[in-house]
Amino acid sequence: ALGEPAKGVSLVRFATTFTRAVEDDFLAGGEAHTYFADGYPFLITTTGSLDALNNALVAGGNTPVPMNRFRPNIVVDCDE
Repeated sequence: ALGEPAKGVSLVRFATTFTRAVEDDFLAGGEAHTYFADGYPFLITTTGSLDALNNALVAGGNTPVPMNRFRPNIVVDCDE
């Protein structure tokens, strides 16, 4: 929570001079860089997968999480 000391958390950053190129296999002759992403420009998720996760979390006595927790840039609205 804000204002409380964090335990087991580290702030990580890349030096401004560092570049991490996306592998050529994933580019169509272009060039792209990434930092903390796993190397791919899209994160796709579904409302159904979030519902399933939250049902499991609640069943285990945990708090459900919002979609923005996963920072998707494409969300498919579906039941599964």
